[in-house]
This record gives sequence, C-alpha cells and structure tokens, in this order.
Amino acid sequence: MSDGGSISWSPHGQIAFVDRGIHVIRSSGRGAKRLTWGHQDQDPVFSPNGHEIAFTRDLDTDRHDAGIYVISSDGTGLHRVIRGY
Repeated sequence: MSDGGSISWSPHGQIAFVDRGIHVIRSSGRGAKRLTWGHQDQDPVFSPNGHEIAFTRDLDTDRHDAGIYVISSDGTGLHRVIRGY
C-alpha cells in the first residue's frame, strides 16, 4: 500500500487497497487482483453487499476524468457516477 490511500473491508472478507491503482485481496492474503491502472485512484469503499467498490479519481493533468467512480469487485463495470468533485 505504497500510495498511502485508505483500505476498505467487504462483508465477505475481501480487502480493497491502493497501490498505484485499486486492488482487492482476500483476508487470507490470496487472490490478489488489480482493478485499476495508472490513475490517481484513492479512498476505496465497498458497497454494503460487497459487490462494488466506489473510489475517487483525481487526475492532475486531465480534470475531465476526475470524479467518483464505481467498479465491481471482480474488476468489471467501471463507470463514473459523479464528474469532478
């Protein structure tokens, strides 16, 4: 977790964390998966059912893509829900 971002626990024992993108891993330490790449993504928070993760994206060079995003915990379905912030 080198980027200093927060972590979030899902109700199913997964952990979302930041390390040059959003990652998930099981609490056992297995099943690590990177969900986002090459962006300034921070502050992951699992949905109450643990199926989605919301996070902030703040791009220094391109404010057009900054905002709050949601992605499924399996890495699919990335979409912005709020532009800017």
